[in-house]
Amino acid sequence: MMKRIVFILIICFWVGRVLAIDHRIPAVQDSVRLDTVKKSLQAQSLQHLLERDSLPLMTLPVDAQMKMSPVYLPDSLIRDTLRYEYTKIKDFAYKAKWTKELYKMVFVNPHRGYLNVMRTQNSEERFKAYSGKVIHDISIVVLPPYGTSVYDTTYFEEDMGWLKNLANKTHMKTAEKVIRRQLTIKPGMLLVPFELVQNEILLRRLDYIDDANMIVTEDPDNPAQVNVTLICKDQLSWGATVESNFLNSFDIGLENKNFMKLGHVLNYEFSYRGTKDKKWGNELEYKVNSLWGTHINIRGYYRNDYREKEVFVDVERQFLTNRMKWAGGMGVGRVFYSDDLPDRNVNRLEELFNYHYQDVWLGKSFLLPYRYSYNQNMFLTGRFFTTLFNNRPLVTDDTNHLYYNRRDYFAAFTYIKMKYYKANLIYDFGRTEDIPTGLMLSLTTGYEKSEFDNYGYIAGECHYSHLINTTSVITPWKQPWGLMSTKTVSPGGR
Repeated sequence: MMKRIVFILIICFWVGRVLAIDHRIPAVQDSVRLDTVKKSLQAQSLQHLLERDSLPLMTLPVDAQMKMSPVYLPDSLIRDTLRYEYTKIKDFAYKAKWTKELYKMVFVNPHRGYLNVMRTQNSEERFKAYSGKVIHDISIVVLPPYGTSVYDTTYFEEDMGWLKNLANKTHMKTAEKVIRRQLTIKPGMLLVPFELVQNEILLRRLDYIDDANMIVTEDPDNPAQVNVTLICKDQLSWGATVESNFLNSFDIGLENKNFMKLGHVLNYEFSYRGTKDKKWGNELEYKVNSLWGTHINIRGYYRNDYREKEVFVDVERQFLTNRMKWAGGMGVGRVFYSDDLPDRNVNRLEELFNYHYQDVWLGKSFLLPYRYSYNQNMFLTGRFFTTLFNNRPLVTDDTNHLYYNRRDYFAAFTYIKMKYYKANLIYDFGRTEDIPTGLMLSLTTGYEKSEFDNYGYIAGECHYSHLINTTSVITPWKQPWGLMSTKTVSPGGR
C-alpha cells in the first residue's frame, strides 16, 4: 500500500513539474511530438502526408522547423527537458503492470508519423473546388471513442490501457441512419462549401459525437458529381458522476448519450441533503435531436429536490445552417416551488409561490449574397413569453412586484456576416474546431404588460472577431447595451 502511495505522489510531482514548464511557452506538447517523430518524418515527403486527409495536418519535414513561428517551436532546452521528464515517468511506470495501466489512463501518446497540429485555414477552402457540383452519394463511417481519429482511422490499440479497450467494447455505436438524420445535405443537392462546414459543426455539437470530418471526392463516372464521405468519432455513450462532502450530502448521476443507439440522451441524478427539510431529490432529462430527420429537437425535464420542483417540455428547430429559412420553438412548464425567478434574475426568495409559463418564438432567415469571402444573413425573429402564477403572496401596485402576472413581447433584427477558420489548439487540445470570424449586429425591442406596470425595452449588441494571420490568435470584441422604460397603470385602467 505504501508503495502505491509513494508512486502516486511521484507521478503528481513530475506532472506538476511538466505543467510548470508547459505554461512557459504555448503549444509545447506539439513541439515534443515534432522531436519525437523526427526520424520518421525525414523518410516521408510533405506531399504524401498532406494527401492522406481531406483536411491537411501541419506535417512538416525537419528542415522546415527553422521557418516556423517561435510560438510553435520553443527552444531546444525546454523541448529536451520535457522529453526527458516524460520519458522518466514512462520508464518508471512501465516497471509494474498496474502502474503501466495507470500511465496509459493518464497520458496520451501521439500517433506516429505526423504532427497533429492543424493548419489554420478557411474552413471552406478544401471544398471550393467542388462547389456547385451535384452530391451523388453520402457514405458514413463511425469510429469508436478511443484509439482513432477522424483524420487517421488506424486503430492504435497498443497505446491504450485495458479500461479504454473495455470502453470501446461496451460502447453503443451510433447508427448511421441516426447521423444521416442530422444532416441538412442530401444526395441530389448542389454542393455548397459553407453548408458542409456548418454540417460538421452541428455534428460536433451533438452529445454523442466527439469529432467529424467530411471528405469530398469526384465521382469517377461523372465529373459533374461528387461523393461525400463523413467520418464521425463517437463520444463514450455511458457516463457517471459521484459527488459528496462525506458528511451529510451526496449526488449520484448516470447518463447515456446514445440511448438504444438512437442518439437520444437520457440523464438521471439522485441526490441527498441531510440538513434540508426535503432530503431526497431526483432529476430526469430526456433529449431527442432531429426527430424523424426534421431537425426538430424535443427535450423533457423533471426535477424534484430541496431547491425546486419543476417539469417542462420544449420543442425547437434552430437555424442550423445559413440556408435554413425558418426556425422556431415552443415550451411549456410548471414550477411548483423554487428559490428563484429566472425571468427576473433574482434568487433566494422567501415567499412560497408556484407558476406556469409558455414560451413561443418564430424566426425567418434571409440569405444575402456572398461578399468578400463572407457569408451573409439577415434574421427577423419574434417571441411571446408568459408567466402566470397559480399561488403567490398578496400583490398590490407597490408590493411584491416580482409576482405580477406578466406577458412579454419581443422582436429582433439581426445581421450576420461570418466565415470559419479550421484549427484544433484554441478552445481544446486536439479536437477539431471551427473558429467563427466576422460581424454580428442585433437590435431587440420588447414590451411587457403586467398587472400594474408596463415596461418598454430596447437593446443592441455587436460582436466582431478577426483573424490577424494564421499564426496569431483571433481578436474578439463585444459591446452590448440596453434601455428600459416603465409606465405604471392603475388596476381600473387595464
